[in-house]
Amino acid sequence: MSVTKPLSDNTLGGEDGAPRWRRRREARPSEIISAALESFAAHGYAGTRIEDIARQAGVTVGTVYRYFDGKAALFEAVITQSIAPTLTRGEVLARRRGEQADRLLKRLVLGWWRLVHRRARAGIVRMVVSEAANFPDLTRVYVREIVARAEDILARALALGVSRGEFRSHDVQATARALCHLVLFGVLYDHALQPFDERNVDATRSLEAMLDVVLDGIRVRPPAPLP
Repeated sequence: MSVTKPLSDNTLGGEDGAPRWRRRREARPSEIISAALESFAAHGYAGTRIEDIARQAGVTVGTVYRYFDGKAALFEAVITQSIAPTLTRGEVLARRRGEQADRLLKRLVLGWWRLVHRRARAGIVRMVVSEAANFPDLTRVYVREIVARAEDILARALALGVSRGEFRSHDVQATARALCHLVLFGVLYDHALQPFDERNVDATRSLEAMLDVVLDGIRVRPPAPLP
């Protein structure tokens, strides 16, 4: 099996100045996953090679294969170990009972937006959408671990609002799915189309405006006073 040549110490050194291959072995899988995230986001799945990931992580190709079976396993690790765990905070928030439902929902949607809007993670969204037909199994991983999980979190917050009489009765799963679609489209637009849009649209403000429209439609309003 061919291996890549080590890069210079300056390139491979961490914050402590030590080359990566001299640091603890326990850190290597996470460093490889971080390198894979950057590579997939920048070059897409088809355009990324194990050699590129190894070079980015500062290890040999053999070291990558020591921890991961191949590129598909690396992509799944990026999703399940780097991106999906960040949804845990949203799951904790959605179980809280003391916060007003509309504020909770807004925090959850905007929190997920900030998560997937970051450069590398936005690149993963773009990659999954553009290469979905060619790599359906990987797309299913992203949908299952990220999209479906985020949808369930939002649905839980919406159902809480309905149960407390803050939101009117409605199809909470469909509303949660629509909110997820808003977030994902906003990411795609901001990172793929916005550079060519002379209007300089603020994607975050657009998402906030649409979220206000949704909340205005599901809030329970007190009856109007009698004339």
